[in-house]
Amino acid sequence: FQDEIALAQIRHILNVSEDIRIEGDMLYLTYHDRESSISLINGNLVMKPGTMILLTRLEEVSFQESEGCILLCWKRESEELTERAIGHV
Repeated sequence: FQDEIALAQIRHILNVSEDIRIEGDMLYLTYHDRESSISLINGNLVMKPGTMILLTRLEEVSFQESEGCILLCWKRESEELTERAIGHV
């Protein structure tokens, strides 16, 4: 349930952001006129600047673009890879 709340928050962030792009394992965006990034840091999905923790206890994270959608893929210990659409390009 916590993941679904976090995904709703991420979707909102992307909906109000501009210039969204994927570079490697990081997602860059302009959020409230400020260049920001979302990436895996110490097992947490974090938005910077600042330290907004979005998802916790992660082993792997990747972002992908497919048919105009941005996908977030993540894995936790002993769980299968989870993939969710989080926004549009």
